[in-house]
Amino acid sequence: MEYDFSHLREPVGANGEELIIEYPSRRGEKVKGRPKPKNAPVSGGSAATSTTGKDAPASKTRTTGNTHPRKQPFKSQVSYDGYPDATAPVPPELTLYEVCQKMPNSLRENTLQAFLQAEWSANELFTCLPTDVQDILKARPGKDKTMIYQKRLERMKKDLEAKGELQALMAAPKLRADGRPNYVKRGNIRRS
Repeated sequence: MEYDFSHLREPVGANGEELIIEYPSRRGEKVKGRPKPKNAPVSGGSAATSTTGKDAPASKTRTTGNTHPRKQPFKSQVSYDGYPDATAPVPPELTLYEVCQKMPNSLRENTLQAFLQAEWSANELFTCLPTDVQDILKARPGKDKTMIYQKRLERMKKDLEAKGELQALMAAPKLRADGRPNYVKRGNIRRS
């Protein structure tokens, strides 16, 4: 027994007439992607005049990059008891390793430039800290032990790049001697 499905090829209404289905046009609908600017010119009208008759405001462009360094202090201001205050001057004869050991409170702002110049990582900084300071950082709830120094180093690098001073810092004579033990160095190989 053969079935005839030829009547299903064309839509047919209840009274046997051919159905014409019109699909709505999607032309002019919003689609995903970049939104139209708020001050976009309206077609058929002048873009320079608004409904009040005044001149329309000039289009504003927003820069997305960090072009100027931040003036805010670091959010995470951890202070370690028993060590000199962060404002205490760091003697110039101390190596970077000795600064970590003797003055961990001063590991911020300008002192970190020498660490950035010597390409220290946050893990290397953490490893060079005294054990009591390491214990304080490990005890912070929900925080990575090296996050404080990672953020400080990244911010310092970003700010110097924005000012265009990073290359000059890296090419300048060393601000401080390194002094790291060999077990601390990344891969035990460092550039001289």
